Amino acid sequence: MKDEREDFADQLGRYLGRTGFTQQELANKTRVHRNTIVKWMNRTLRPRSRGPVIRLVDALSLTAEEAKALFQAARISKEEWPATIRTIPVSSNNFFTGRNDILHSLHQLLIPGRARAVTQAISGPGGIGKTQTAAEYAYRYRQYYDTVLWLQAASWEDLALSCFQLANQLGLPEQQEMDEVVAKVQDWLRKHRDWLLILENVENPQEVLPKIVPTDHRGSVLVSTRIHDIELLAQTQELAPMSEEEAILFLLRRTKTIAANAGLEHIGNEQYHEARQICLLMDGLPLALDQAGAYILETGCSLARYLDLYRQSHKQCLARRGKYAIDHAASVYATFALIFRRIRRTNIVAAELLYLLAFLSPDDIPEDLITQAAPHLGYATRLALHFDPFALDTARSLLLSFSLLSRHPSEDAFHMHRLVQVVLKDWLVRRHLQYREFAVRVVNKVFPEKVEIQDWPTCRRYLPHALVCRDHVEQEWLVLFDAAELFQRAGLYCSIQALYRDAQRFFEQALRIVMEIFGQDSPRKAPLLHNLGVLAITDGRIDESQYFFEQALTLLEDYPHVPGFDDARHRVLHNIAMVYYEQGKEEEAEQLLQQLINERETWTLSEQPDRVVARMFKDMAYLRRNQGRYQEAERLLQRALYIQENAPASTDSADIANTLLELANLYQILHNEREAEPLYIRSIAISENIYGPNHPAIAPTLQSLVTLLLSSREEREGEAKQYFARAVHITEQTFGVKHPRTIEMYDEYYDCFGEEYPGR
Repeated sequence: MKDEREDFADQLGRYLGRTGFTQQELANKTRVHRNTIVKWMNRTLRPRSRGPVIRLVDALSLTAEEAKALFQAARISKEEWPATIRTIPVSSNNFFTGRNDILHSLHQLLIPGRARAVTQAISGPGGIGKTQTAAEYAYRYRQYYDTVLWLQAASWEDLALSCFQLANQLGLPEQQEMDEVVAKVQDWLRKHRDWLLILENVENPQEVLPKIVPTDHRGSVLVSTRIHDIELLAQTQELAPMSEEEAILFLLRRTKTIAANAGLEHIGNEQYHEARQICLLMDGLPLALDQAGAYILETGCSLARYLDLYRQSHKQCLARRGKYAIDHAASVYATFALIFRRIRRTNIVAAELLYLLAFLSPDDIPEDLITQAAPHLGYATRLALHFDPFALDTARSLLLSFSLLSRHPSEDAFHMHRLVQVVLKDWLVRRHLQYREFAVRVVNKVFPEKVEIQDWPTCRRYLPHALVCRDHVEQEWLVLFDAAELFQRAGLYCSIQALYRDAQRFFEQALRIVMEIFGQDSPRKAPLLHNLGVLAITDGRIDESQYFFEQALTLLEDYPHVPGFDDARHRVLHNIAMVYYEQGKEEEAEQLLQQLINERETWTLSEQPDRVVARMFKDMAYLRRNQGRYQEAERLLQRALYIQENAPASTDSADIANTLLELANLYQILHNEREAEPLYIRSIAISENIYGPNHPAIAPTLQSLVTLLLSSREEREGEAKQYFARAVHITEQTFGVKHPRTIEMYDEYYDCFGEEYPGR
């Protein structure tokens, strides 16, 4: 306990010893010279004003009682003591978690003594925690201000009513008219200094701020608002959803699973996992997390039980606020529904755009997608919208101003909070079918028609939206030709990128739609059957792949006049030949492949190198190599490589990587390691450039390179292990640790190095 006889120097020395700061460190934190600290402690000097004492209180983390004692010992008059708090309607929140960066930033910008403190605003959608953050700032930094004032400012009427109450507390003369009482409060702000004014929930900043904030003042103003851009009136900082760690910590504290000041180290793995699942569903929205925590605390249910309840009936969970709410009385559902109604009344184009975006992926919604959708925004409601580019700009601006959308850092895309989507879908429950159809049609318009290398970045960007559209089709059993077109292209991209499960689901849904629209015998089925066959080969389902290829071939032969018939037929027969080889039917495979090469070469134009025949040369070379006919194999591979390297720039250079691999394998068999190794390295580099470092196309080349390194006369086992480990990692990522191909890789690793694969 503090000795009553302690003077300023005694107290300062005791607190300095408690924190462990050196005198220089304390000087740096309080922005005074070290000699001043020395004089204070030697009793040759005391602070002359309250400013240095306030900074000492902050730097030494003193309690309210300790701060009071330090002010007394410094002989600062009581009138100069800081932090008279008035009219704050929000209690200090023991569960407040995170937001430290934004609170620190606000403190640096709003601290008294700055030449001209710019009005600061914290913005974000309903439920993001604006009021709680403003209140936390007021309680955390109150000692820096003479007085802290809080006014409700959702409307001019709310502001006037708050000013009536504040005027009474400030002892101002009574006024009858709203304008007069607000003017009196504004005049008080003009005459006084070092105050903090918090304006809560400002809906119309342009109307409210000029009427209450003096043009020339010596205080600090903090505004909370849904409007994200009020830069002419205030400097805005946007509140983001809580980080995963912050959200989990808040939920566990809110449910009293851990103490209010405890960390995550006090929780078991199972409860951590359950809390994390809830936080992911709430997407870091503080109101939703508080609502979940209040329900769990009120009912005494477990985290796991709440998860089950939410998954069974999320609408009821989001609509139930509970008795133990902190600050925000309205539920998540009620908060968002109120905004949706206001948008609908204000701007019908904005409302229609909002409804469409609820049925897309919430992250990275490209500007192009919105632009493509814009002329058709009346589709779902059959409204005759008079669309023009200015209407779209106005609609987007309104959604951004209400923080229902946020602009993506890339500046040409937007983001929508997941819970906004969840509540919107519940709100539009009777119109799901219409907007799901609309979403499919719009995404089909923007997804690239050709899935060439130059289209991959665009495909990658629109794939999340195509995946959502696939869910719409599966849930509603939609039969849309737009969906079939979209899924065929999205499936091709997924198969190229080794997303085989997604590719298969895309192709299967496209096939179902084509059959329902065009019938069981439509030739439109052929390319989809062919693609499913290729996927089956990739997954090692050889007999199944043969079934798909033969079905595709039958359909093609029934419709020989279909555009592109010859090319499609050759591709299917080529794959059938390779199926024969995998089944051990080498002679049949060779005959069919030779027949195709002969046919192909008779109608290939010399000025247009033929990628298909080059692949056939490569595969025939593979057969010849396994027959021991090495010179023929080399000649075929050289011919394939010549065609591929002299093809147009748009030609898939993945073909070159595959041919280089086969040629290197041949040279390794011929013990020509000097020529083989650079071909492997070049093949890997090409594949990495096309697909990235972890594509399954790279794994076979890595394995072949390992074999070469292990057969080298030099000691290169260390290099070989690194390459093999990378090949195993790629295979695990692609197929999973229990897939036959992965298990085969583990066995090969043991055969090569005489030890188990690490971590198996």
